[in-house]
Formats: sequence, structure tokens, C-alpha cells
Amino acid sequence: MKVKRYRIRLLILLTIMLSGLYFLLIRLESLQLDQTAQWEENVPTEREETIRIPAIRGEITDRTGTVLATNKPNYELDINLETVKNFYKNTWIPSLERETLGRREGGMLSTKVETNIAAIADTTITQHLKAFGFEKELSARALRSHYATHKGLVGFNYADNLTFEEFCILAENHSSLPGAEVKIRPRRNYPFGSLGGHILGRTKGWAKGNIPENEQSLFDHYQGDSYGDSGVEKTMNDYLRGVPGKRIISRGPKGIYLGVKEETSPSSGANVQLTIHAGLQSYVERLLTNVGRGGITVIDVTTGEVLALATVPTINQNDYIPRISQEKFDYYRNNEAAPFLNNAIQQLQPGSVYKIPIALAAAQASMLGYSHSCKGYEAYGRDNRKVHCWLTSGHGSLGMTAAIQRSCNPYFMALANRLGSKRVVDVFNLMGFGQKSGIQTTGEEAGIVPGSNHWKRHISPGSSMTQSTLANLAIGQQDSNASTLQVAAATAAIANKGVFMKPRLIKSVKHPDKGLILDDQPIIKVDLTKEGISQKALKTIRYGMWRAANEKGGTASNAKFSSSVQVAAKTGTAQTQEFGRKSNNAWTTAFAPYDNPKYAVCAVVIGGTSGGKVAGPLVSETFKALFADKLPEPQVMENYAGHIKGIDELNLISEYSKQLEQNTSDN
Repeated sequence: MKVKRYRIRLLILLTIMLSGLYFLLIRLESLQLDQTAQWEENVPTEREETIRIPAIRGEITDRTGTVLATNKPNYELDINLETVKNFYKNTWIPSLERETLGRREGGMLSTKVETNIAAIADTTITQHLKAFGFEKELSARALRSHYATHKGLVGFNYADNLTFEEFCILAENHSSLPGAEVKIRPRRNYPFGSLGGHILGRTKGWAKGNIPENEQSLFDHYQGDSYGDSGVEKTMNDYLRGVPGKRIISRGPKGIYLGVKEETSPSSGANVQLTIHAGLQSYVERLLTNVGRGGITVIDVTTGEVLALATVPTINQNDYIPRISQEKFDYYRNNEAAPFLNNAIQQLQPGSVYKIPIALAAAQASMLGYSHSCKGYEAYGRDNRKVHCWLTSGHGSLGMTAAIQRSCNPYFMALANRLGSKRVVDVFNLMGFGQKSGIQTTGEEAGIVPGSNHWKRHISPGSSMTQSTLANLAIGQQDSNASTLQVAAATAAIANKGVFMKPRLIKSVKHPDKGLILDDQPIIKVDLTKEGISQKALKTIRYGMWRAANEKGGTASNAKFSSSVQVAAKTGTAQTQEFGRKSNNAWTTAFAPYDNPKYAVCAVVIGGTSGGKVAGPLVSETFKALFADKLPEPQVMENYAGHIKGIDELNLISEYSKQLEQNTSDN
């Protein structure tokens, strides 16, 4: 019996051993055959990581090649957190670690021990940097996040916009500042200060985490580019932005850095050339510092090229690079003169410059021979509400050219009602009023034409075009709004024998490698002669504008500038309300020379009491520069805050007056 029990126990033990061996073999087969690929993937091998190198932005120049927006070398101080950590580990100082709470699969809480990179950085370098005058409070969370993401491949930015003296201090003490890296990166710069600030706009720095979808899978470590946030910088951003570079690095087992495997340098974007003449732009901006708020547009009548687009108050876009200080932000934000508005392309009540489209509507309807007797007012509505002429005693009987010359309100109010709202509104639309021109900068407003679809739907829903409303449209009052760009473009079309050129701000775009990629040729928007407006009719309107500037009783005599170069002009004074009190917008639009037009100029002064007395001199002084022997040289412009005071009259002394007098005597 004892023998049998022994054998049974032995048999059981043998069975257990064989079973265990069987299951071991099954498991071994699974590991070696079925899961080979999975384990091979987990074997520590060399791997690659890609780092994006920011692109270089193209330049913006004026029509002569003068650089208005460029990239300035900028000294920045980065901290290489991996270097800081390794330096710390090699010293006698005890290890600094921190515990963090996490969760395992299944939801159980766990603790994780990680290097306290914030404490290490503070101990190793930031205290030393403060001793050299580089004071900055660092976010421990930002340091941890940056280190976890980039290790030492992308430096943690400690300071930017260093002076050369600060750079020298860091260079001299480099050995005592482990991990400190001074790098030169391009930064946007506008070398002429506030010159053309509203036109150029500005760039905005890349925000962490803002990664385009098409690049998310291309880079393991991303450093983005600045991008256009306003102005030409924004509208032409796709041309200006360059191509980023790429650095590929290798890592061995346990993430050990092995070195750079491959690197391609970033390339520059295209250069954008504007139609603006920087010297003329700076000259016109200086003229505008004689008023608190206003704008001037200068257009080449034969090409539609905008030679100057000036506004005050001004903005120096350098104030926003890399970021605006609270002091500067408050300076702009608290300014009642509204420096963020571009007064050359924002909508303002136009007053009597709106009589020009009325004259065109009359030409289209073959009514230029219309005459009217001005008794000083016109009455409309059931209550016979009077809309007055600026000359309350009345102008008496007038034809078209005399009505333009004297800017008679009742004449154009009566004419508009004879023409009817549809014909009038159609001509306003034809001439680009009530719509954006599409000029390649930001801040342009469409303006308002009462009676248009936009006015009916959004400005005055449910309203109809009464006789009174149409009369006020004819003299640019009530809801009427336009910009100096729109008025200058319409003036240029009349000067250019009815050929309406689309206003253009971009002359060309040239890429350093691809060559010319955009040559912005002149574009004819409308040929008025094909819209039923004859050359004879256009000549009549031009003659009325000539009379306004050159004959006694004309409202635009202050737009004249030389006896040898004659001007044709039209003024406007719109009654407005601002800051709870009555105000005016003063306008003058003109072209010259009268016999062979080259330029159209339109000026507006917000708070000017008279178009002829306030805006007229600005137009005259602009023409003096345009017809001088040489256009002005560009100058660095200081910021001008403007003001909201009213202006009754301007008496300007031009730097070109003596030169023009000499030219006149020579002729």
C-alpha cells in the first residue's frame, strides 16, 4: 500500500510538472512567434525628431525701393533647460525632485517623481542673471511645461530685445551662466517710425499652441512665425511669409541626444512694393499735423496708383513689436482723437463733394443744361421744412458750371429730385460710392449712399427715398458717408476723361528665388463714356470745377498753388454732431494740371468749419510738392496724437513755395 501511495504522489507531481511545462511552452511560443513584432517595436533604438525653424518675412518698400518694413536683428536670451539640468547634476548639490499626483489605468491614484526643473533653473542660473541686472519672474508651470515638451531642443525665452550693451555683459560672463544662450532672431521693424503706419499695419508674434493643421504632423517641436495682423502686413501676408527651415536630430536609447542629422535653413518671403511714394507720404503727413484729425489721398489719374494715403492721428507700429506696453496702449486707447481710425479711408459725411456724382447723373440724363433760381433754400415735406443754401440770400439763376463754382445747394437738391432717386443712386454706385474699393490694406469702410440696397436693409430699414432725403443726398448730408479715397478716385475719373481706374496700393510682388510673381497692372473699372456720359459733358463738369478754383465767387480758390499750373476743384462742408456738440467736416477735392491732368488730391479735416478755408490749403500744399522739381525725401516720422479742437482757417507756409515762384518766373 505504501508503494502504491508513493507512485500516486509521484504521478501527480509529474502531471503537475508536465502541465506547467506545457503551459510554459505555449506561452513561449506566443511570445516568440505571435508577439515578435510588438516586442521588436519596444526595443530601444535610434529615433528622429524634427524641429521647425521660423521663416524669414519679406520686406515692404515704396515705389522707389525705399524700405518701409524690414527685419531687424534682435538679441534674445534663451535658457537651455537641458544644459541647466546637466550642470546641476554634476555639482555637489543634492538632487531636487518633486512628486506629482497622477492616475494609473483603472483610475487609481499614483505618485510620480520628476525633476524639479523650476527649482533647478532658479538655483543654477536665474539668480545669477538677476545679479547682472536681468530681472524677471519666471512661471514654474511654464518652465515645467517647456521642459517636458522640448527638453533642450528649443530654448526657454528669458528676455528679448536686448541692447548691445546687455549682449556684451552676457558674452563676458558666459562661463558663469550655464545654459544661457544669446541668439539673434529677425524682428519686424518700421525704420521710418509712424510713416504710413495705418497703411503698413503690423505683425503679431506667434502664440504657443497656434499650429496650422497642415503642419501639426510635420514637426515634433514647433516654433511659429509672426504674421500680419493689420494693414498690408495682413492683406499680403501669404506673399510676405517665408518658408520655414527644419532641423532633424537623432536620439538613442533612453532619449539620449545623439546630434543633428540634417538641417535646412529657412528662406525669405517675397518683397511687396507699394505704389506709395515715401517722401510724398511723409510730406503729406507733416501737412496734416496742422490739423487735429484728417486724411489726404493722392492718386495718379492715369493709372489709379495711390501715391499717398495719409491720416492723423498717427500710429507707430514699432510700439507693438514684440508687444505693446501698458503705457503705450493707454496712450492710444485713451486718445479722444481716435488714432486707430484711418481718416483717409473711413466713412465721413462728405458735404458738397457729393455734388460731383449728381452732375454726372445729370450728364447721363442729358440734363447738364438744367438751370435753377436759388432763393437761399428749398422746402420739402408736408411741413415745408427748409433746407438752406450756404448763401442764405440765394445765388439767383444758375446753370451747371456756375452751380459747381459756387457750390449752390438748392440747385443740386432740385436737380436730384428732377433726376429721380434711381438714376441718382445708380450713378453713385457706378462711381464706387457705398462700396469698398478693395485697396490692399485694412480699415477701409464702404460709405453710405441713401437709397442704395445697403441703406434700405441696414442703415434705415423701412425708409423710402423722399424728396427731402434725396435732396440731402445731393449735398452729402444726413446718412451720406464717403472716404477721401472714394472722392479722389471719382475726381480722377472726371480728370481722366471718364476712364475710372481702380485705386491700387500694390505695385508689384517679387520673390528672391521665383522672381516677379505679381505685377499689378492698371485696371479700368468703368469707362463713363460707355455709360452714356459724353466727353462734352465731362468737359462741362471739369470746367465748373476750374471755375470753382479760378474765378471770383468760387469756393475752391485756396486749392490754387501756381499761376503756371491750373487746378480744378470742388469743396464741401458737412454739418455733423460730435461729442454732444455741432461740428463740421471740411473737404476739398481737386485735380491738376487742368489741361493735362496727372494727379487727383482729396483732403478732409474733421472739425474744420469750411472746406475752402481749411481743406483747400492742404490740397494746395500737396500740389506744390507734386509739381516741384523733385519730390520730397522720406523722413522718419514722430507719432502725432492729434486733437479734437475745431479749426476755422489754415494759413500754411510750404517749403516748396519759393521753388514754385522761381519756376513760374522762369516760364
